Amino acid sequence: MWTVTVFATFIFARQGRHVLPAVTVSASSLYLALVLREGGDFDAAGALIAATFCVAAGAAGSAVRLQTESWDAARQRAEDLAMAQAAQLQQAVTDERLRIARDLHDVVGHELAVVNVNVGVAEISLPENSDASRAALRSAREGLQRTLQETQQILDLLRRTNDENEHRVELPLAEHIPSMVERLRIAGSVVETEIVSPLPSLDAEVSAAAYRIVQEALTNAGKYGTGPARLTVVATDGWLDIDVVNAIRRDDPSVNSERDGYGLVGVRERTQAAGGELTVFQTDDTFRLHVELPTKGRPQ
Repeated sequence: MWTVTVFATFIFARQGRHVLPAVTVSASSLYLALVLREGGDFDAAGALIAATFCVAAGAAGSAVRLQTESWDAARQRAEDLAMAQAAQLQQAVTDERLRIARDLHDVVGHELAVVNVNVGVAEISLPENSDASRAALRSAREGLQRTLQETQQILDLLRRTNDENEHRVELPLAEHIPSMVERLRIAGSVVETEIVSPLPSLDAEVSAAAYRIVQEALTNAGKYGTGPARLTVVATDGWLDIDVVNAIRRDDPSVNSERDGYGLVGVRERTQAAGGELTVFQTDDTFRLHVELPTKGRPQ
């Protein structure tokens, strides 16, 4: 009987409801019940032991409850701190995005607009029989207008909050690669292509990354290479393979420093963000960039 009472007292104290009165009542009741069973002997060892165990059970239940409450409070403080830090980090990211958007608008956007106007003026000021120059300026002006449009899209993206993600900006995707290559050819670049048609269904992030990777690779080929660039885009077993090869100028000092700047850094970052792999091959005469992207995107 007294064992059941002791466990009941422990459970009751563990719940934290009026512990002291409950322990007093249960210990006293148990003591008196056992004293009466022993014929009124108030010094009965069993009664004293049972009462002591009952008090100890109440103390143990209270200790367990207090420890649990302490752990819960510590856990809650840690969660609150993590939430506060996350909020501060998000605010810092938002502030930095706004700063970048302002700088991009005030510097890059303004300069592009000025160059676009000047190119337009040069185009209409050309003398007759300047068809080649007029075509080149027209292509340059169209490229500037596309750049201005994409800059505006990037500005919109930078200024959007997380609640506005349903209106995401649509940036160029992989299906626009042929038109990009055609614009480069009009501008005078020589690009040999082998592009799978139609392209397989691609994850949106992978598709955008593929476009930007090809764009950067062909831009680098024009800046640092000589002769035609060869672009291959094929799909095999759930992967999109992008391969760009061009001959390099031996007299170009930047070739020996793996093409100074952030072009390859950006390609590597885009490739990793899309869950792909980048491999760069370089010899004395040839530069090759090979990228493999998973068509379904980075595994979750």
